[in-house]
Amino acid sequence: MNFITTCTSRKTLPCPAGLSLQSIAANSVQKRFFAWLERLSCDKSETKKSIELYSGGSWKIVRRINSEFSGKLKTWVVSAGQGLLAEEEKVPSYAATFASGEPDCVVSGKVSSDNLTDWWTLLCEWRRANGKVISSLADLARAYPNLPMVVALSADYFKATRSDLLKARAALSNPDLLVIISAGTSSSGELANNLVPADARLENVFGKSRIMLNARVAEVVLRQFTPGEIRASKVASYLGDLIRGLPPSTYPKRESASDDEVSAFISEKLHLSPCSCSRLLQEYRATGRACEQKRFRNLYHNIRSIKLSKVA
Repeated sequence: MNFITTCTSRKTLPCPAGLSLQSIAANSVQKRFFAWLERLSCDKSETKKSIELYSGGSWKIVRRINSEFSGKLKTWVVSAGQGLLAEEEKVPSYAATFASGEPDCVVSGKVSSDNLTDWWTLLCEWRRANGKVISSLADLARAYPNLPMVVALSADYFKATRSDLLKARAALSNPDLLVIISAGTSSSGELANNLVPADARLENVFGKSRIMLNARVAEVVLRQFTPGEIRASKVASYLGDLIRGLPPSTYPKRESASDDEVSAFISEKLHLSPCSCSRLLQEYRATGRACEQKRFRNLYHNIRSIKLSKVA
């Protein structure tokens, strides 16, 4: 079977100078995309196989899945900076994402589903022009029409690839072979029958972490069903039964804080010693204060870039 998942901002190689979308000033999707291609074509930095490049909690699970089901599945990555990557394809580190509000989002300013779709389409066309036989999810389905496609994507990555997923489903011998796991995606239109329940209540079973929920659900599904049994209808029924009766997923109540207060905490910590964003967020929340992860990450990167510019 084919297992498709989302790239992540955390990587096992440092991001080379220039391969960061926030450094591209162009606003239109077309101009940003072709400026990005020029950066990629000029890059000569170290590369790694995609299965080894990404890191973080979700990717520990992805690598575990890839290892445990070796020979039974092939892992693919939906990358906002590189396109659809096979697990063995080597690429450099980079900073590009479909996640709205992130400094390295592919779209500058207000993000719409159409913008994200346009970027993904351009990536697929670019890879096809460069000789990649499987350059889209639809290509993957055409190459393996009888195999299940288990797709675990965040909501923004689902928006970016939605049109491609529709084409992929049409290319499969049975539309029920497409299984989409996307926590946070509530409306899927024509793909409603393929989107299986990934309710936050499942954290009561799989452990607390919204970011890791898609990967955790995918791992359980792959263990619960053989490749010959995997169908969206069966998976939806199984997860629906699992969710039914579970209490709401709750998190500790913490005090809210302004951007200035959060920024002051980050600046003080970074002044003392270099520290990763995830570790600082853990320290911050341990003080009993609240800050949404995306908001904290944006503040962290803004402060860190200011500090680096002063050093330069």
